[in-house]
Amino acid sequence: MITIELDKIRVLRFNRKALKMLENTFKTKVMKINFDDLSTDDMTKIIHIALQHEDSALTLEQTEELVDRYPYFGILVKKSMDAFALAMMGPKEDKKDVEVLEEKK
Repeated sequence: MITIELDKIRVLRFNRKALKMLENTFKTKVMKINFDDLSTDDMTKIIHIALQHEDSALTLEQTEELVDRYPYFGILVKKSMDAFALAMMGPKEDKKDVEVLEEKK
């Protein structure tokens, strides 16, 4: 779970609905979005989409205000990308946990 303290502690998360919102926003499949070539507005939209699961009434304008009050835009972007990576690949498995799972087979 990726959290960030904005107006309150919020969870950045990309569920299936959020992934569809990304596809609709960027007019391409989610795996084809070029995250290396995003504008500030694009990054703010991604943050907004990542917050929608916990507050569907949150508007893009309200998200912009939250982003503007946060002192480090880069940290917001990184945490959003971490949330996206978590949604697509799951949590990193500890090697020890994998070994225990293998032993149970």
